[in-house]
Amino acid sequence: MAQAVDENPDEALKESQQILKWSLRKTGPNSSFTIKAMNEVANQFARQDRVSEEIGVREAIVEALRKNVGTDDEATLSAELQLATCLIALERAEEADPFLVHVVAERSVLFGEEDPRTLAAMAWRATVMKKLGRFAEARALQERVVNAYEAGDQRESAQALTAVLNLASTLCELNELDAARPLLHRVLDVRRRTLGPTTRRLSRCCISWLRSDSSPMMGTTDGHQECGPSYPRSNKGASCRPVHPRFT
Repeated sequence: MAQAVDENPDEALKESQQILKWSLRKTGPNSSFTIKAMNEVANQFARQDRVSEEIGVREAIVEALRKNVGTDDEATLSAELQLATCLIALERAEEADPFLVHVVAERSVLFGEEDPRTLAAMAWRATVMKKLGRFAEARALQERVVNAYEAGDQRESAQALTAVLNLASTLCELNELDAARPLLHRVLDVRRRTLGPTTRRLSRCCISWLRSDSSPMMGTTDGHQECGPSYPRSNKGASCRPVHPRFT
């Protein structure tokens, strides 16, 4: 059910909704085919930045997966994380938090606390904590994520650099600029040795911070854009929900 590059978004959505309607009638609301069809409808809504409608579908996906494969299966956890990011995009961070708490706890058991999938959920929960004004808790989570990358072999990966900048952002919010600057310099040092679109974007973030006496006003939703969740573009060029690179 992949969407062709030149396919009309409205036609693609209509087709995916028709497939879902057929699957609900023929296979039931909790079948694997229906879940796949629901996911395609949700993806079509996402491509059109229709997040409110996407949330309704993703809630149904989570409910179906809980009944189909259980609450601790990775498919369910991934669906809960996707739902949480939708809620965050609509400034419903408090509603997103219970999903993220569950995903962090279950992935810690399934994969370990230092697994990238677990770190992804931790990073998203830190984003929620910041949106709720709980910066000390956000900092603690971000330090755990950074330390996990430091202990592993991905210190200079895009995910690790993003985690460092997220922590630096929180330190700036806490007015701990002396603690934030070494983190930013670390990313700039990697940037000097590593090329690529992600590190170029991170480099611009670092330079902005280092030239200012406070955290920069970089974003459009909550007054600043965390460098950890970046804001990808939809087919229309409009800003979408934040996504940690390769984390979901």
